[in-house]
Parts: sequence; C-alpha cells; structure tokens
Amino acid sequence: MKIRYLSGLDISGSGLHAQRRQMDVSAENLANVHTTRTESGDPYRRQVVTFEAVADAEAGGGARIPDYEQAPVVTTHSAHRDIQAVFGSRPGAGGDPPQVGAEVVADESEFLLVHDPAHPDADAEGNVRMPNVDSAQELVLLMVAARAYEANVAALGAAKTMADAALDLAR
Repeated sequence: MKIRYLSGLDISGSGLHAQRRQMDVSAENLANVHTTRTESGDPYRRQVVTFEAVADAEAGGGARIPDYEQAPVVTTHSAHRDIQAVFGSRPGAGGDPPQVGAEVVADESEFLLVHDPAHPDADAEGNVRMPNVDSAQELVLLMVAARAYEANVAALGAAKTMADAALDLAR
C-alpha cells in the first residue's frame, strides 16, 4: 500500500474548494432572496450544494472498510462512525486523495406565497410567488462553511509545518 506523503495538503485543498463553493452558493441565494422573476418567468429557485466523497480509485472505489472502522465505539451514534460514507476510503491510503465533489442543484421545494396586491408580479388574487430561500438558513450555512474553510486553512498550515520539519530533519 502506497502512502502519499503530502496527501493532507490535497485533502485540505479539496475541503477548501468545497467550502468555498458552499459560501458562493449561499451568497448567491441571499442576493436573490427577493427576486420574484427570472428569465424563465418564475421566482429565483434556491440553489443547494451537494457534497459527495469521490472514492480513491486505488482503494477499490471505496469498497474497503478502513482498519480503524473495526474499533468498537459505543459513545456515539452509529452514523457518526461510518467513515466509508464520509471518505469513500481511508484518507491517504494511496493513489489520489479523497476529493469532495460539490455539485450545485436546484431546491425543488415550493415557492412562498406572500399577499402583496401592490407588487408588480402579484397574481389576480394579490399573491406573489417569492423565492424558496430562507435567509436565516442561508446565513447559518454561510457561517458553517466559513468555519470549515478556516479549519481547512489551519490543517493546511499544520501539514506545511510538518513537511518543513521533516525536510529540516533530512538536512
């Protein structure tokens, strides 16, 4: 089994990319919270980032359960122990590091109806279809993504420091 020396940098880079994507999409949703008409004629439809672990090809496409998964953990919910669902394979096990695919899809939930007869997009009954964006939810997603981004920056810095220390030892 080949272990990549700098896979931590790749993993943190993937996390940075995914969280940046989440922040961009949340910012776009917040910017369009009052957009009642788009090019299609409908209100703006909220966009959602779906994260997906892209399996390590050398590890068999995520079919292998990591050794540390076998250790009994009884103090947490079983879903929290499903490392394979999170990473697809053990991080740094060889080949390419786990990458995070961040696909943006439209939220198909119903639009909100607001009674505002004076609005230019009001129907005959005075109701306006508003975007399906919840500002509070988007702000929370934005804050969580920012914190995760900061954590990945810190992990990237730690990996760089360890690599520098290893190079100093080799001299």
